[in-house]
Amino acid sequence: MSKEYDFRFPGLSPISPTDKENTLRVKAVRNAILRIANGFTEIPTGICTDLIPGEGMGYIVNLESKKQAVALEKALGRVAKGWGTQTPTLTEAAKGPRNGFSFVLIPERANADPTGFRRLLFRTSRWVQIETAFGGVKPLRVEAVYGEWKPNRFQKSIQDESRMFVVPDASRATQKRLENIIQVDVFDGGSECDQACIYLSCGGRSVYVDE
Repeated sequence: MSKEYDFRFPGLSPISPTDKENTLRVKAVRNAILRIANGFTEIPTGICTDLIPGEGMGYIVNLESKKQAVALEKALGRVAKGWGTQTPTLTEAAKGPRNGFSFVLIPERANADPTGFRRLLFRTSRWVQIETAFGGVKPLRVEAVYGEWKPNRFQKSIQDESRMFVVPDASRATQKRLENIIQVDVFDGGSECDQACIYLSCGGRSVYVDE
């Protein structure tokens, strides 16, 4: 059974065209994760430090076993050693600060068409509707995050900016309410939303919600 883990990588900041060294380091960390995990969510510095404490860029990964978690920590340690920085420590999300929170990840853009173009997933009015629906559950905050995932281990990763809707509760009742909002307010029979599923995390435990 897969579990969510998170960590922060000290010394990293968001990619910037004016800081090539930092950009190369961020990409090295992303590649180290993708060699072991199927994907990750990247949290900018200073964002959600109550959920993922520490300095530097934050990462959330879903791993299939403790063995994978150990392998990832070792891989990150090798990267950190090359830069003379502190090795990140993976925390099982259900046992850390995120155990009392839920979040929903919704991509900014639709799947690629045959030409590779990706339209915006929703009109502004739909985003407002979705945010209002999530806000009706509990106090809400919305963060802009980056993520990559691989459809399978042999395919190139998909890169995306997403909106992360953070809700300060992780009860079973809240999970059910969030699932219902996803099915009613996010999915629309393919009118705009073309996603096969939406990622929901409750208390550090992941759920893939289908239409």
